[in-house]
Amino acid sequence: MDLNSGVVGSEVEYTNTSGELTTVFVDISESSLFISDYMEESSYRYRTAFIPVEEAIDNFFTDFEAITPVPTPILGNAAVPFLASETSGRWGILAEPWITNDAAKNHSGYGGWDEWNGNIFNLESGWGSPAITNGKIYQVVNAQPATFQLKVTLRDTNHDATDEGGAYFVIVKGNGGLPDVENLDAAPEVLAYKRILKTSSVNYVVEFSLDEISDISVGLVTIQASGDPGRYCNIISWEIVVAN
Repeated sequence: MDLNSGVVGSEVEYTNTSGELTTVFVDISESSLFISDYMEESSYRYRTAFIPVEEAIDNFFTDFEAITPVPTPILGNAAVPFLASETSGRWGILAEPWITNDAAKNHSGYGGWDEWNGNIFNLESGWGSPAITNGKIYQVVNAQPATFQLKVTLRDTNHDATDEGGAYFVIVKGNGGLPDVENLDAAPEVLAYKRILKTSSVNYVVEFSLDEISDISVGLVTIQASGDPGRYCNIISWEIVVAN
């Protein structure tokens, strides 16, 4: 904002968790405002304050603008160091709220949690380990009607576009989990998906929209061969944000 316009800050009105209308003034020098007692599903409004001329005694305000925030679905156990419910040597099973199917547990009943690289999220085949056929790891969260972005940050991966099957980040409407790789295009409940490739950036963004309040299943499904070299996908973090 042009500081020569006389702007001095913003006034924010919101309802706190006790049901009281609260007013906060944010000076123009502040870059953000953190509200710890905001009442969920309520609206807030804000306006900008100006001193238009040096001789003015009172602030002048713009009209209020009202906003109803969209709650952000929060993924649990979603960043390094990931927590495991069980481990055996290098490999383990990701702790709740992640759900891991048997196909993803290709290391003698363990898989998805990898002690290497700081307790990372990793589904790996090959180098003496079995192939993975529709291995799935996902969790279920509730979301409001809005457009969201699933943001996943990788450490590294060697999945190649020529691989049969492949690995995919998937968002599905409902709490029934993820479809098989071969059904991603046909399954009506799939909201969006993106293939994981070594040629892509380590920062993946998958945009999806909901038109009603619903549970969604969010995670990874993969078909990957055994052999040497095998295939892996080291994931540092998962996050859902409201799209701008």
